[in-house]
Amino acid sequence: MLNDIERELLVGQNEGYSLQELADRHGYTEPSVRTKLAVARRKIRDAFPDLDIN
Repeated sequence: MLNDIERELLVGQNEGYSLQELADRHGYTEPSVRTKLAVARRKIRDAFPDLDIN
């Protein structure tokens, strides 16, 4: 469902890293990380439609 980078970004965000820290760590820009996280969250919501995930 999620690719490796999406999973790593979600875990990093959950651990408290800022978007800029995640971007620096993975070699992306901050807007790119924001977009990748939004896509990952959408994939999770779509995979589990019965859960109330916002």
